[in-house]
Amino acid sequence: MKVLDAGTGLLRAAPRLWRAPADRHRLNRVLVLVPRALDVVAAQTGTRDPTDWVVHSAIVSGTRMAVVKLGPLGGETLAVLKAPAGAAATASRRREVAALAGLTADPRVADFAGLLPESLAAGIADGQMFTVERALPGVEAHRVVRPAEEDGRALGEAASVIGGLHRRTGCSVVIDGPILDLWIDGRVALAAAATRNAAALERLRRRLRDAWMGRTEVVCWVHGDFWTGNVLTDPASGRVTGIVDWEWAGDRELPAHDVVYSCLHRRLQAGRGEFGDIVRALLDGAGWDPSEQEVLRAAGILPERRQRIEDELLLLVWLRHIAYNLIQDAGIARNIVWVRHNVDNVLRAL
Repeated sequence: MKVLDAGTGLLRAAPRLWRAPADRHRLNRVLVLVPRALDVVAAQTGTRDPTDWVVHSAIVSGTRMAVVKLGPLGGETLAVLKAPAGAAATASRRREVAALAGLTADPRVADFAGLLPESLAAGIADGQMFTVERALPGVEAHRVVRPAEEDGRALGEAASVIGGLHRRTGCSVVIDGPILDLWIDGRVALAAAATRNAAALERLRRRLRDAWMGRTEVVCWVHGDFWTGNVLTDPASGRVTGIVDWEWAGDRELPAHDVVYSCLHRRLQAGRGEFGDIVRALLDGAGWDPSEQEVLRAAGILPERRQRIEDELLLLVWLRHIAYNLIQDAGIARNIVWVRHNVDNVLRAL
């Protein structure tokens, strides 16, 4: 592991990746732990191969996660080490680990598991939590340059793949009080920290409970943050090769949380406004694009000959998105610009 020696090999192993002094300091702390982490991988997997791995790349993500790609010198990336910085990032990492453990333990998911990150090891070194996962092949789907007419097909392919998870884990239930407490009341309580419009939140809570109580719906495992940045594909064929970042995953949720969210996020990536602005436009009567309609119809969310999904479904998807943003970063409730565009703008429509 000489390539990882502090002060020399560190900069050779990950050049041009330092985005700020704080990130550099953060990565230095994590990179010096890599040899010890690889010893844990070797011990927990029963192989000595990881001790010969080197750093292929290293970044600090926007959620304060150090992400280090590892593998043989001159070879393919075989593993990804993740080390969170601070309490919020550590909690985020623990949520994802727990979600993946729940998914992989579910026998219904067995033949879908090849698309999930596989845990190789986990531990704590010098007070730093770390996990190591087997690297999934492919590149982030949103980074693949494709003609505009193929963008809709890529969205449809991703939705079809996550639909496989929905079908494998889905079951029909009558929506009752405990489910609505999870879907609505708990998430409204989280959203309350981000707005002074308590009256509108209460109207939303009552409206959604009235709309969903007693309905028979299929519930399943969902990814929860399903967009093309979390989908890996083979650039040549477009085939989906993996799905990452499962922190927002959950069971007994509506499939629409993935399919509708992916369409909304597509608009977000295209610069059509903040997430809440996009939802507000749809509540005000904006229609879905033809490729989005195709995806929504294929998933059984948008009925034939209709241009809109029901508002109560759109609001449920929006509410989960807001709640999980606040779980991931409670401080965002103090960001008046984020709150104005993503929370209050939608509440004013009620």
